[in-house]
Amino acid sequence: MSDEVEIEVYFPKGSHFGGQLVNEDKGGIGVLFVIPVEGSEFSQRYTVLASFGERQFKLVLSWSPSRAGDERISWSSIEGSPIDATKHPLFGTKNEQGLGILPAGCYVVREETEV
Repeated sequence: MSDEVEIEVYFPKGSHFGGQLVNEDKGGIGVLFVIPVEGSEFSQRYTVLASFGERQFKLVLSWSPSRAGDERISWSSIEGSPIDATKHPLFGTKNEQGLGILPAGCYVVREETEV
């Protein structure tokens, strides 16, 4: 099995895993330490194992280059100025590491299963 990696995951408001509430008041992006199981980083289907307290979950994640929730990056403006989306620095990229003034993307949970 692979080594543990650190990733950023978006959790919607009220997210919970096995009864353990992860984010009660509002959605947000948090750091999660996971063990990759299947797929590759920055893909639309990346399966990992994550522990929440005493319980372990298999999560199927999708990469979002423009982050998610309140931290979502607008494609129609940058630094407060309107732009053509095709001129945006994220256009045609995966934004894995962040691009100067823009933070890197994040993962979004698509499926969860307790293991």
